[in-house]
Formats: sequence, C-alpha cells, structure tokens
Amino acid sequence: MRVSSELASTVNTLLLESVDSSESGHRNIFDDAWLHRDVSIGNIMILKHSGQRRFVDLGEKVAEEAPELFEGVLHDADHAISSWDIDNIRSEYRSGTLLYMSIRVLKNWIESDDSEDVPSSHSALDDLESFVWVMTHMIIYFVKAKATTVWLRQLGSQNRADLLGFKRGIESGILENLSDSRPSAMTPFYPYLARLFTLANEGATVARTLGSSQSQAQLTEQQIRDTCRDLYRRYSEIIIEAAEILPASWN
Repeated sequence: MRVSSELASTVNTLLLESVDSSESGHRNIFDDAWLHRDVSIGNIMILKHSGQRRFVDLGEKVAEEAPELFEGVLHDADHAISSWDIDNIRSEYRSGTLLYMSIRVLKNWIESDDSEDVPSSHSALDDLESFVWVMTHMIIYFVKAKATTVWLRQLGSQNRADLLGFKRGIESGILENLSDSRPSAMTPFYPYLARLFTLANEGATVARTLGSSQSQAQLTEQQIRDTCRDLYRRYSEIIIEAAEILPASWN
C-alpha cells in the first residue's frame, strides 16, 4: 500500500488541517450542486504554501477556531457529478477508491451484484465518511501498535466482501478501545476517531433516509442541503479540535 511522499513526511497536525481544508472545499462544491465521489489520499494535496481560506457557513464555533489559511486542497474531479442527478447513474457503475469508500456504498455495491433492487446512490455524506477513512489510514500507517499493524494489512484487501468485514471490524475495534485502560501509541487518537465514526454512522442513516423514494418526494432541495450542512459542521468541529489537541508529530 503506497502513501504519498508529502503525507509520509508531514506531521500529524498538518495532515488534520489539510483534511479539514479539503473537506471545506468539498462543502464548497456541494454548495455548487456537485458531488466529488472520490475522496482519497491521492486526491488530497498538501500545499507548499498556505492559501487564503474561503469560509463556508458552518457556524460560529468553526468560524472562530478554523485556521484562516488552508493547508490542503481536494482535487481530481474526474468522477464528479451533479449532486441532484444521482438517480441517473447506471447502477453497474461505481466511483471511488475502494479503500476509502463508505461502508454504505461498499455494502450496496456488493449487494447490487445479486439484486437490481439495491439502491446505488452515492451522497455527500458518503464522501464525508471517506475523509474519516483517509484519516484512519494515515493514523494507523504512522502510529505503531499491535492493532494498527493488523488493520493496515486488512485495509489493503482488494476483495470487496473481505474489505467490508475488515472495515466494520476496525470501526468496532476503535470504539471498543475507548474503554481499554492499557495505554498504547493509539490512545490519544481513539476518542477522536470514535467520534468521527459515530458521526459517520449517523450520516449513513441520514443518507439512507434521504435516498428513499418517500423522502425524495417530501423533502425540498434546501432541506436536504441544510441536513448535510449540519453534518459538515460537526465533522469540521471534531477535526479542528483534534488538530489542536493531538500530538503535533507522529514521533
């Protein structure tokens, strides 16, 4: 499994700030009615020189605590589509990097092999979960512990069914380690990853609800936007807090 030289040489704080900046960029294109659909390590670029952040309306807490300059950008929009044309995507076509796909998208992809009735939609909330998998991948790559060695190997699986099981196991392992009193190199990271995965699970539930035919008939575009914006805000709050409190370097 290859990791870009930029990420391999950076420090933990810069990684988190770059992910936060990229997530803000994702929110900007979402506001312009586009969906990226391929959030991955390869598509997050850490800048050599910080740029001026274009603030989005994510609430007072984020506006006050977010850095004024952005450290990273989300690029490569080859798979981007209009976020309001999702139902027109052919069900057999999937977009995204396998390792970083949300559990919901990966599960639906597997199930759609056996049934044409399984929905294949990909939402902004699935992309937000992909950011969580980017951070998880980087953290377990750099932080050496018994669990991370196993998890890193598992995330390299190219078998979709196996990877789905591994992802669920990693998520459960992170949540379970919150109550583990034995210190390890991962101890500072577990609380933030657990909060992010809890939010990702909430997002998956919301995505399923928004994707139902009944909801699509009842909800307006603005209501859907407002629901997603709230989750963007909460993701950003956790990442900003983690960047301020977690160790500044991997060593």
